[in-house]
Amino acid sequence: MAKLKLDAKLNNSGTNDLYLLEVRPIKLFYWDDEEVTGRVALLNNGAANATVALRVWLESDLRAATGERRQDVALEAFSRQTVDFRWPAREVPSFGHALKVEVALDGKPIASGEEYFSKHENVWAVGIAGGHPVAFTHAHVKTLEQVEQAVEKFRRDYRNTFEKFFWAPDDFAEMTPDVPVWFSGQARYHENLERLKHLCQHGLKIGVLPTTYGKCTGGGTAARDFIRAHPETIRGYGGVMSFKPDTEELAKWQIDSEPYWQSTAWASYNMNDPAVVQHGIREIIESSKQFGWAGVRFDGHFDAKTGKQRVGDRMVEFSKDDADALTAANMKALKDQARAALPKFVFGYNYTQCRLPDLLVEQPRETLELCEGGGHIMDEYAKANERGAHPYRNWAAWAEMVAKQAEQARRLGGHLFPMVSTSGPVGRYHNIFTYAGGAHPNGSPGEATVYNAFATRYAALLWHPDLECVWNPNGLVIVRHGVMWENYVRRQMLGPDRMRLIVHLVNPPAQESATDSQAAVSELNRRAKRRDEIRKEAEKKKEKPDYAELEALPPVQLYPDPQKDIWIRIPPQALKRQWDLKEATLLDPEARASQPLPVDRSESYFWQVVVPEVKSWVVVVFEFGRP
Repeated sequence: MAKLKLDAKLNNSGTNDLYLLEVRPIKLFYWDDEEVTGRVALLNNGAANATVALRVWLESDLRAATGERRQDVALEAFSRQTVDFRWPAREVPSFGHALKVEVALDGKPIASGEEYFSKHENVWAVGIAGGHPVAFTHAHVKTLEQVEQAVEKFRRDYRNTFEKFFWAPDDFAEMTPDVPVWFSGQARYHENLERLKHLCQHGLKIGVLPTTYGKCTGGGTAARDFIRAHPETIRGYGGVMSFKPDTEELAKWQIDSEPYWQSTAWASYNMNDPAVVQHGIREIIESSKQFGWAGVRFDGHFDAKTGKQRVGDRMVEFSKDDADALTAANMKALKDQARAALPKFVFGYNYTQCRLPDLLVEQPRETLELCEGGGHIMDEYAKANERGAHPYRNWAAWAEMVAKQAEQARRLGGHLFPMVSTSGPVGRYHNIFTYAGGAHPNGSPGEATVYNAFATRYAALLWHPDLECVWNPNGLVIVRHGVMWENYVRRQMLGPDRMRLIVHLVNPPAQESATDSQAAVSELNRRAKRRDEIRKEAEKKKEKPDYAELEALPPVQLYPDPQKDIWIRIPPQALKRQWDLKEATLLDPEARASQPLPVDRSESYFWQVVVPEVKSWVVVVFEFGRP
């Protein structure tokens, strides 16, 4: 092996030819009962043999170190080597971790690195959810390597789940295909059995868990064939059946033709009949055995309807309470049976639409059952707050809504997952307010990677069940004006003699509303387009471009200026003088940095720390002990 031309970013002291190439937990997410494996890759890019000393350990919670491993590694000249380290499940607690590595030569450190992973019995408890890595597994990827690359992109963005949607021949009635290629029931996605299975298996291999889209409705040729065989499963059977077929479309549904076209042919199945629901339960379980799904996320779960509905051979009148109770029973039956067959299986639902408090009043049994056992409570409408008519387009209102509804879901055993944007100021603040509010983002790879990395490492500081929201915290904590913080104070008891306060500081968006934030992006895009037009026009005329019309416009600011020297004060009397502030730590997600903050004790009325800068979002962790 000859000397390599190396990326300047590779980890090296600059004094030798020895490099730390990679630090990688084999999986991004581990189940609580799994052994954890970490891989370290080294390079000797010089002509002399060398032996380096590796020190590898795990860091969790704020900075708790565990599981130190040491090993000497002999590196021949011009060689690469990988070394794996393992930790039994019992050594690694739940929530977030850093796999940390230090490389030493002759007793002196020459390189170091770290990478993050999370661990739990329920992936939603540490969930950073994504859409699908590949839309059409037959048309959009051609090799298994491309399938793997698509999933690896999610891993690089620290998204520990993905969801394959619109893939099934029928999203309710046929989720166990036995043909190599098909067009799906919803939107005619072109799918490939081998590649879809590999998508799931590679996700499981690297800890990006595959979840399937689920529904109580179906479509396409599979719906047509199922209804012909089982007409009693359709809502309205015996009267007007809830199926909207286009026979001309269905005749060519499975034909691969150009130009490509999409359709659905909706079929609504009868969720008031337990026998019909049971078919859907079986399909989800058998599909998960076939592909390896770790969970299901419904876009319309097994919800019963009010009014006269067929149950077997009878017509039964369902009141609102009856339908609510039956929906809860349907979902409990699914969960009980799926967990019996697949103990780690998880469940998610597109449900709240920014109105969880209303749903607790209107359909309490259903809402409680969906949250029970760690349910993924998705809010698709949250993402749309850039629209002018959205009730939470104001950033402060959106942030408060997410914080309150995240806590409501958490009290009931669930996890709130707002759908979020992942680019521009809207994406930045969707993610920041989601994490600071104790919720989990549901999005796609974009510009939120740095926040996802932080949440993976410090999952325990965001989502630990022992965290208690401190509402109306002013007085317990006092913060200089200018930053958002009052919805973001958490208290955690770590024992009879240890307590922690966690305070999130958010630099408010440059605009009052998400609508204005998106308008600012649109205006900058318009100006860029106009600048390009002016340049091209000038080139045609062989003249110098005149940008005077653009230069005369007022500046557009996408992001706020960083705020400096934000002080935080904690009065001992608010703690009844029963606690003493021992230390404070500043965590900066964007800088991927952790540093101690000096505690000023010169004032008799309060302890004070000063945060040097808040660019977008920082977290301050206060540790208390007994006086």
